[in-house]
Amino acid sequence: MKPIIKFGSTGQVVKELQVLLNKIQSALGRIAEDGIFGQQTRLRVIDFQRSRGLAADGIVGPATWGRLLGSNGGGAIGAPASADPASPPSQPNETPAAGMTAPEGMPSNEAAARDRIVQFALQNFQQYGGWKQGADRPSASDPRVAGKLCADRSTRLRQGGKAIMNIFTIAGGPAPQRCLTITEQAEAMYQRQYSASERNNIDIVSWCGIFSLYVHKSCGLKVSGWPLKYSIGKPKAQDEYRIVTWPKPGDIGVVSPTGLNHHFVVTGVDESGISSVDGNAGALMEIVKRVYSKSEIKQRQGYFLTPVWEKALMA
Repeated sequence: MKPIIKFGSTGQVVKELQVLLNKIQSALGRIAEDGIFGQQTRLRVIDFQRSRGLAADGIVGPATWGRLLGSNGGGAIGAPASADPASPPSQPNETPAAGMTAPEGMPSNEAAARDRIVQFALQNFQQYGGWKQGADRPSASDPRVAGKLCADRSTRLRQGGKAIMNIFTIAGGPAPQRCLTITEQAEAMYQRQYSASERNNIDIVSWCGIFSLYVHKSCGLKVSGWPLKYSIGKPKAQDEYRIVTWPKPGDIGVVSPTGLNHHFVVTGVDESGISSVDGNAGALMEIVKRVYSKSEIKQRQGYFLTPVWEKALMA
């Protein structure tokens, strides 16, 4: 029986896993067969688990091994990729799979976790943010996110689509494969007024909260996949977040909860306001940095979510 392996595992059995995964077509691309269970291997495992209807937790146990080895009706690994209907078709002219290098292991305490969250959020902005509307031209080789734009007309790749797909995959967002490309219908929709329900049907769902959860999960917090688990009013035992009126760096902010319901990662707090990194923001569905004043937070009925640390850092 194969051992249970997960993020942080190393050795020959991890290399065997990587070889098996590379024999299956995936829009996430090939991974290094180096025997190190890092972030890219974890993403491929989650992608495989989702495609086979398994619990997408990134942990390779008996069920996942069974599907990989073909013992549970998942198809022989050596079969041609085209015989695997659950695997998405490869896209021509793709750049290497996008994905931030997440910190290794679990943070040792709350302070270390908060620092890790802030740094990782800022790194995401540095790699995927900074799109300049009107100045930058869409390109499949540019990793920056402008999710309402098509980067390549021949393949319909979305601008920054691989980064968005990784965000959805790690956070447990719905239908991550839809993030990779954008249809002509969706592109046209973004040129006019549209409702949230129309967007959800035609294109990917709003992902500001999914981005915030992605940052937390990437930094080692033991929290469930999307949606965020918290209660308005009296806390419940199953909650993974608690509502607070004023945050610390690393918390998640929420503004306009009865309207846009916009979420962001808090990266700094001082007397003048709150610095943040926001996903699904800006005019073109971008990753941006911004500052919220105290008055804006109050006017937009904002509140903040802090992890239940005794759960989030549980070994």
